[in-house]
Amino acid sequence: MKQMLRALRPPSDWSLWEMRTSVLFAVCILCISLFLPPKVEAGWTPPQRLTNDKAFSGFPAIAVAGNTIHIFWQDLRDLDYEIYYQRSDDGGATWSSETRMTDSKGMSRFPTAVARTDGLVAVAWQDTKDGILKRNSKIYF
Repeated sequence: MKQMLRALRPPSDWSLWEMRTSVLFAVCILCISLFLPPKVEAGWTPPQRLTNDKAFSGFPAIAVAGNTIHIFWQDLRDLDYEIYYQRSDDGGATWSSETRMTDSKGMSRFPTAVARTDGLVAVAWQDTKDGILKRNSKIYF
């Protein structure tokens, strides 16, 4: 990781540099819990922990529309990967409680999401509810 960080040079656009280093930091701690470093006018604030379960939480998908942030992730707390969701309507200052979005007999993983300003949020994920073998992995919406 040190070599990777040394290889990165700050570009002339420092906000982009801040974003890249924050993403690298988030990837390093991804296996512990999900953290979101909210952006403030003067720079990044310290990471804010969003998940508190001891099980694996990872592969977050973030969709933003206006001041509303939607975050989806795969979680192993149910002894099976399921997709969970949280929302903030105030730019990340406060968050809703966690909501389990899937209840599959297979593994629900790798969410991706988009949001529109009219409130519509779409999420898609990979699911093995038709069978664990990779060839039975399908995309759900």
